[in-house]
Amino acid sequence: MCGRYAITDPREIFEIRMIMEEIAEVFDTKTVSRIKQGDVYPAETAAVLAQTASGYKPYPMEWGYMLGGSSRRIINARTE
Repeated sequence: MCGRYAITDPREIFEIRMIMEEIAEVFDTKTVSRIKQGDVYPAETAAVLAQTASGYKPYPMEWGYMLGGSSRRIINARTE
């Protein structure tokens, strides 16, 4: 996994904007304003679609996992 990603395709940008509109209906404006567009780096908030029992739902999520007791964010992991 790389250390960032970017959404540059016009169709994908349109889809992200639609997801952000759905997020804005549920979450406050401060949460929506934190959602990053364009280049997204670890620890930034991105608009994502999460699968639930009733289908896909939009959520703002931070990229990476926090390890207990550590301030470092894991963005890449593997098992041996």
